[in-house]
Amino acid sequence: NVDHGYVAAHDYSNLLLRPAPAENFQIETRIDFRPANDFQFAGLIIYESDSNFMQAGRADCDAVDCVGEGFYTDYYRKGVVVGPNFGQTYKKIDPILLRLSRKGEIYSFEASQDGKVWFLIGRHTSDINPLQVGLVAGQTLRGKIIPATFEYFEVRGLP
Repeated sequence: NVDHGYVAAHDYSNLLLRPAPAENFQIETRIDFRPANDFQFAGLIIYESDSNFMQAGRADCDAVDCVGEGFYTDYYRKGVVVGPNFGQTYKKIDPILLRLSRKGEIYSFEASQDGKVWFLIGRHTSDINPLQVGLVAGQTLRGKIIPATFEYFEVRGLP
């Protein structure tokens, strides 16, 4: 469920992590989630610490530099958000595939409806040390707690 709590606020409750590969890698999931309130988020995470991580997924955001319901990348370095968030509008209800990959210091977020054609949401350059990778859901500030269904979580090494 997309419950209360943020990774950066050290009060998360829905964070599933496993060790990250030492070299280049890609993480992927298929998610069925439609955010209902501002800031609700569900997706993938590459994690060094509560102050250094990158999460990419579906969210709703009505703040400055946001597109409402869509795809977002939240990159935190030393506890501070590093922009841009690469917000792209997406309002379809169908499950969507999400992929977050690391090649050296380049982190890329992509989405696909069929697993064959992927479109790039955005790229960040980062010197974080990814210790863990996983799934994250949360950031419900008001309103009802809603479900986020992850069909699978896959980690692959990249050349």
